[in-house]
Amino acid sequence: MSDTVVLQRIRNRIIELLDWFSDETGFSTAVSNIEMWEDWVPDNNVESFNPPVFTREEITSLKPVALAWEAVFLDTKQTDVEWIDFSSKCSEALKVFNKRGLLSEIVAIT
Repeated sequence: MSDTVVLQRIRNRIIELLDWFSDETGFSTAVSNIEMWEDWVPDNNVESFNPPVFTREEITSLKPVALAWEAVFLDTKQTDVEWIDFSSKCSEALKVFNKRGLLSEIVAIT
């Protein structure tokens, strides 16, 4: 399996997380699984992603998500306000990612 296909799979998992975290009503479930972000975005470093798998616009849309994730993840007293901000940032990024949608998990894009 090529590095590109692996990155495409990671991108798809990020889209799934953005979708899940975009649901403001899912606060309690998502908070208990907030660490999953680090599974797919190591060190919360969105700048580690590159074209062609991630567009520049997609990478830029993840920056506010990463900042909001830190606020939610690092604060032991997570509040609905923090969650709503994080959820909103995820929703905005999801709109950007949905322009291209999920990528193949078998064939590398060029």
